[in-house]
Amino acid sequence: MVKQLIIGDAMLELAATRRILERLPEDHMTWKPHVKSMTLSGLATHLINLLNWQIAIFVYPEFDLDIPVPGLYGPSADEEGK
Repeated sequence: MVKQLIIGDAMLELAATRRILERLPEDHMTWKPHVKSMTLSGLATHLINLLNWQIAIFVYPEFDLDIPVPGLYGPSADEEGK
């Protein structure tokens, strides 16, 4: 029961985040909401990473941000060249 509530909540968040990310204007990706802030592109990437971390926490028995999880962030630079 609790697992289904968590998954349902995550799916709603994923759908809302996807709608926001799909609407980001390409020509504004270097914009910063504040001089000390990340760029719009960096903030969007951060949102995606937060979702990926949530998935990794559910999928893997351990999760350490210092250890890259193969395939979690898409293809690595080595894999893209193949």
